[in-house]
Amino acid sequence: MSLRSLTTLLVLGSSLSLGCFGSDSGDEDDDDSDDGGNEVVDSDGDGLTDDEEAELGLDPNSADSDLDGFEDLTEVEAGTDGALCWSVPEGWPDCTGMAEADGVEATGWGIGDVVKSWPAVDQFEEDFEFHQLYGMIVLIDFSAGWCGPCRTAAETAQEEYEEFAPEGVMFVHLVVDDNSYDGAVTDEDFKADWAEQYGLTFPVVTDDSKNGYAEAYYEWYQEGFIDGIPAYVLVDRDMTVADSWNGASSSKIKNKIGALLEAEGE
Repeated sequence: MSLRSLTTLLVLGSSLSLGCFGSDSGDEDDDDSDDGGNEVVDSDGDGLTDDEEAELGLDPNSADSDLDGFEDLTEVEAGTDGALCWSVPEGWPDCTGMAEADGVEATGWGIGDVVKSWPAVDQFEEDFEFHQLYGMIVLIDFSAGWCGPCRTAAETAQEEYEEFAPEGVMFVHLVVDDNSYDGAVTDEDFKADWAEQYGLTFPVVTDDSKNGYAEAYYEWYQEGFIDGIPAYVLVDRDMTVADSWNGASSSKIKNKIGALLEAEGE
């Protein structure tokens, strides 16, 4: 199974029963009616009736209720949740459309600020924008290849991710250097090798847009959030910076994420 296929299995999604959807009676003159003679309405033309969409909590007037690029019928057939943009049939979630629809605007990089949708490139050499993860709690791990504690932390990262993924939590490893110790990732295969070595099925990304450093790393360093690596920034579902800390600690990661999830339920 490919890394991306495994990611698809782990990246969230509530199982939805297809149920027993209405079908036409087989009478050519009754194509728009169910077996009881009632009119079947599919306002958005996505293959689900308005009644079916209402039952599933979807928008009967939008073929893609959560604006994630997958039509509602596709999500129902895949068993993902068409009302949650981070629950997708394949690939990373892409909630940029929902973020734009909700009017999300960056305010800064400090605690309590809505962070910018900084750009990066993932382990599949595909473009990645941070606001793709809007609607999720996100733990950003800043690491480098030469950093022993970073590698120790990476050994347990997948286990930690899998514990929280069903609750809408995403991890991102932002690699700011490979093994060269020069502040740049020049090894084109480094991200993919890092993900493969540690069995990571979440985004592993790089970015050299800010004076050779990742923009997010540079900005959070200026804020004083990062003092050595590994360093962590925790962002809530609204893309607001909730917490940050330095140093590898699996128990701290679990406690910080757990506290944020608990706060959501209050």
